[in-house]
Amino acid sequence: MKDLDKFHRELKAGETLFHEGEPGTCAYVLEEGEIEVATTRENERVVLAVVGPGALIGEMALINNRPRMATLTATQEARLIIITREYLADRLETADPMLRHILRVVLTRFREMINQVHGGRRAGESEVMLLDTADGEEDQTEAFGRLRVEQELELALGRGEFELFFQPIMRLSDGGVSGFEALIRWRKPDGTLVPPGLFIPVAEQSPLMMRIGHWIFDSGCAALRHLQDVSAETGNGRSLTMSVNLSAKQFGDPELFDRLNQALERENLDPGHLRVEITESMLLDSWDLAITFLNRCKDLGCKLAIDDFGTGYSSLSYLHKFPVDTMKLDQSFIREMFSSDASLKIVRALASLAHDLDMECIAEGIEEQMQGTALEDMGLEFVQGFFYGRPMPLKEAAEFLRENLTRAPAEAVSANT
Repeated sequence: MKDLDKFHRELKAGETLFHEGEPGTCAYVLEEGEIEVATTRENERVVLAVVGPGALIGEMALINNRPRMATLTATQEARLIIITREYLADRLETADPMLRHILRVVLTRFREMINQVHGGRRAGESEVMLLDTADGEEDQTEAFGRLRVEQELELALGRGEFELFFQPIMRLSDGGVSGFEALIRWRKPDGTLVPPGLFIPVAEQSPLMMRIGHWIFDSGCAALRHLQDVSAETGNGRSLTMSVNLSAKQFGDPELFDRLNQALERENLDPGHLRVEITESMLLDSWDLAITFLNRCKDLGCKLAIDDFGTGYSSLSYLHKFPVDTMKLDQSFIREMFSSDASLKIVRALASLAHDLDMECIAEGIEEQMQGTALEDMGLEFVQGFFYGRPMPLKEAAEFLRENLTRAPAEAVSANT
């Protein structure tokens, strides 16, 4: 047997990979060659199978922490990829809890069946599985909880229970409304709002997110048309913008771009007034799909923004790899601006960087007037946060806009203090 590296092994013809009864410390994928699978029954050697390239070998012993149930021997030169226990444990930890729960149930039933066939547990066999952890009950609770939420989300979409709330994005120079960010909300039939933290993470991991994404584009563009009309009524033109958030799941939607384009055309909107917001984690999860979709949006004329900028590992690299127009500073930096000299310097440096790259810079999470004043002194142009306005239904957003547009600039700022 030849060890190539910690990820590969090679066998000569006639060499044994492992023997029946040995502990299972790893699994393998047969990349090249042929492997014979054999066991001993009543002191006789029985060949169970001969497998070729692409075969997964030894996975049950690895997951169940069992002794090997067969002997594997190369019938010709073979090359294998090693799957370690650590690798599998890491993948299981990050897997969907429902998949972990189903796998745990299947393995438990398989183990019970094997024990019955062999008349009980074999000597030296461990009862500990890789998935038999203290998190088993937690996985089950989370999995069933997510399943219920997903089913309720699908019913809610069909019943029209979703609506968009709009948080104003303000210009510091004159206190005027530059635009709004569209945020999905779920209102139950009794009028109560489901906390976003209870349903948005589930929706973003569900295939249902593609349908929700279509609805958000349609509703967001219709709302932008309405708010721009309100702006035009006061003689302020139709330069108002709308920011719409994407999830990683949506990058795999082949209909998403066409749906976006159709919504813009239907509402007769300038694509430059729509800002598509993404996060760094989304780019890491769906790099190729993200590049394709975002470049199409840019070619159409839409604006692109990186949300929560500065909280990831590769923020700066995205500024030249993607056609980004807007940098949104994460609220964690703003919150600690006056208690952490480092945070203050980071905000100042990022604002300067945005200006040097001819990008817009929006500071998020403004909750106090002193934060807005400090940001304006740094040269930041746009802010967003509870101090200026909380997310609100469309009717309230339109009234907020009317009041803002009919005030003098100084009044627009002081009215929110």
